[in-house]
This record gives sequence, structure tokens and C-alpha cells, in this order.
Amino acid sequence: MFDKNINTEIGKYTDNPSYVLSPNVCFHCFDFLKNSKLNKNFEIFTAKTTCSRYESLNVEDLIRLQSFTMREIIYYGSNDNVENIRNQTINHFKMFLDKLDLKSRFVSASDPFFADINYAKTIFQTTMNTKIEAQVWIPYKKKWLAVASFNNHMDVLVNKYNIKLKNNNKLFSGCTGYGYERLLFSIVSQHGPQLKKIKFN
Repeated sequence: MFDKNINTEIGKYTDNPSYVLSPNVCFHCFDFLKNSKLNKNFEIFTAKTTCSRYESLNVEDLIRLQSFTMREIIYYGSNDNVENIRNQTINHFKMFLDKLDLKSRFVSASDPFFADINYAKTIFQTTMNTKIEAQVWIPYKKKWLAVASFNNHMDVLVNKYNIKLKNNNKLFSGCTGYGYERLLFSIVSQHGPQLKKIKFN
């Protein structure tokens, strides 16, 4: 739910909304844990929802939908904990893509929906390797398409939402997100509509 009491620049030009469309899944988890203290040194959550984004000139055919389904795994703990689970999800997804016989790659990236004013944030993400994307080749477009992302938020979001550990140890967070429609689109793009030969189990 949107906090009407927040005084933002956008409020000068728009009505105060009661609700807004969510651009991702993990923000709900952070909002749920806001101003709380975690009992365990490591916590992991998962959720799935419809996300909505308008990415300006990046919007084109089925590659970038304005509304799409995303599954996320959100994890909290020490920096080692966060990096460990992130690496586990990367390795698991690599095996999954190999099993589907998809041409893919894993690259350091930044969020494409950042505006130009967030250029410094984009540079930070790429140089610190805090965001890794799984990209699948789309033959007819002759370009790569991101189907999953693996993110280390460091302590930025837990500080923003005032989430701490009861033992006062330093807390970090991360998330792994999978785009359902993009993954299915990439499978059909590489293998065609006849998918019987693919073993999903």
C-alpha cells in the first residue's frame, strides 16, 4: 500500500494514490518486515506475483511486457550468507538452462528501468557485481534476453526498511528473480512450438 504521508516530488503533479503497481516481488517482503528484528541469523522467503513496469523505448513485442509474472527468492543474513545462496541459485539455474538445451550466458548487469538520473547507481551495480543476469539468446531478434536476475542488495534495503538482527550483527539481503513469460518465450524462440522433446523434470 502506498504511504500517503510521504512527501515526494511526484506528489506535486499527481493525485495521492491509495495503491500503486509493484515493479518487483521483493519490495513486499521488505515492507512486511519493516521496523522488525529477525530472530535467526539467516532467513529465506519466496513469493510470486504480477509485476508492472514501463521501460520507455525498451518496450517491444513480447520481449518486454508491461505486466509479467515473476517468482523471487528473498534472503537475509550475513554478506557470506547472501553471496552463498545467490551463488547456489545461479548454479542451479545454469543446470536448468543446460537441461533445456538453451543458448545462454550469465553477465554482470544493471536495471534497465533506471532513469538517467540513476547513472551512478547503474555504475555501482556493474562494477560491484551486485546484479547478475541470466540471458538467453533470441534467434529471430539476434539479441540476448534476460530471464532471471541474481542480486546482492548489500545493506541498502535493510537499512532503508530498518530491518535488523536481534543480536545486532550486521544484516545484508539479496534476491533471485525468475521471469516466467520471458523464459517460456525464449524456449519457444530457440526450440519452436514443438516442445515434447524437452524434459522439464
